[in-house]
Amino acid sequence: MNEKEKNKNEVIEVSKEEREKFLEDLVFKGCAFYEKTLLDGKLKIKLKTLSGEEQLEIDEKISDIEGTPAQVMHLYSILFLSYALVRYNDIDLEKLSKEERVSFLKSKPTAIIDKVSEELFEFNKKIKASVSGDKVEETFFETTPTSLE
Repeated sequence: MNEKEKNKNEVIEVSKEEREKFLEDLVFKGCAFYEKTLLDGKLKIKLKTLSGEEQLEIDEKISDIEGTPAQVMHLYSILFLSYALVRYNDIDLEKLSKEERVSFLKSKPTAIIDKVSEELFEFNKKIKASVSGDKVEETFFETTPTSLE
């Protein structure tokens, strides 16, 4: 059964089990993971949340890029995925260097980059919905009802 979480004007669905897993991984492992099968089962991906340091590295690299807004956004997507995409079908991208991950992603069709980026965006929305204060308390702190007798 899914709970509906409000994130601004959009309803984000995060199951209780999924939320618990995300929160436990974020707190105890430092990042959360998300696996998804796309394109009628032809593409299996595994994504992870980024650390603050990783996000700053991406922002620093992007700040030096010149080009059209579309070029900058496409490169941003590739850089972001180079940190967040840890598995692409049977390829373990964590075993590759940062440069090799970027090259690997640049070799993929734009439609694939866009689709995987959409999934990463949805994953991040689920993470944000999961870390709202009341949901964190529900997950980590059980409340017991008190009775007045």
